[in-house]
Amino acid sequence: MEEARSFAEAARHVGPSKDEWETEHERWLREAVFRADGVGGLGRIARKTKRPQACLAWYEALADQGAWTAALKACDAAARMVRQSHWRVQLLDGAALAAQSLAAPICPSGWKPHGAPLLR
Repeated sequence: MEEARSFAEAARHVGPSKDEWETEHERWLREAVFRADGVGGLGRIARKTKRPQACLAWYEALADQGAWTAALKACDAAARMVRQSHWRVQLLDGAALAAQSLAAPICPSGWKPHGAPLLR
């Protein structure tokens, strides 16, 4: 645990890649933060970096724990952060799974695919 914390602390000083694809370093950082700080750490990484892979990892960790309400909220927050539509589709898919698991409406309020209002 302490080793994961020290790695995560050291890795925070290296900036993310400039393109859409994450680096091996970013994957290791995310794993170290998850081991040290749990799902909350993944949420902090997602909110700070706004990287699609970090957002998906945050949602997936919540889904793996069966925390569907939190997973749905994470998808909602992440979809607002991620700009590329192909990544947003993956988050919407996660939101649909979470909503189905909760027997909730499929799309959280306020989500607008491509700027259009949602049909209910």
